[in-house]
Amino acid sequence: MVSLNKLGKNQALKVGEALKSQKIDFIYSSDLQRTKETVQQIINHHKDVPVIYDPLLRERCLGKLEGLPREKFYEARGKADVPHHLFRPEGGESMADVLKRVEQFLKMLYSKHADDETILICTHGGWKRMILALATGKPISDEEVRLYPFKNTSVTVIETKQGRLKLIKLNDTKHLK
Repeated sequence: MVSLNKLGKNQALKVGEALKSQKIDFIYSSDLQRTKETVQQIINHHKDVPVIYDPLLRERCLGKLEGLPREKFYEARGKADVPHHLFRPEGGESMADVLKRVEQFLKMLYSKHADDETILICTHGGWKRMILALATGKPISDEEVRLYPFKNTSVTVIETKQGRLKLIKLNDTKHLK
């Protein structure tokens, strides 16, 4: 269980403040500790909004490489004879696996919610890169998608209409200034 550090707690507080006047009908969040702590700062201003914690929103699982220095991941990926987006560490997930989770989650959202509802999703960078690929029509193998530098507590707005995604705002961090 990884909790937010002092900087992360401050960023969560600021995003909660930034979103306090926004219409939010439902909140979906990763069930990992950092996102739960971030969501708490948001629901301080949206006490009546239902919060659903869903493992589909988790960050990519790195299996046996989880918690090790990044260099170990890059070393293992470099030794694998597959494209980077298909590399699956032992016991972990590939980017393509995460994309399937994103698609599964979106199907569930479309079946449960109307286009006019505002859904806040609190998740992780790798997950956001996959939805960015879907919203822009770029393949997950695209360097721009794979390496997109999402900032912690950044706000990205994606509009959906009849199952189509439209990117409205990307990686907004003005609340952190």
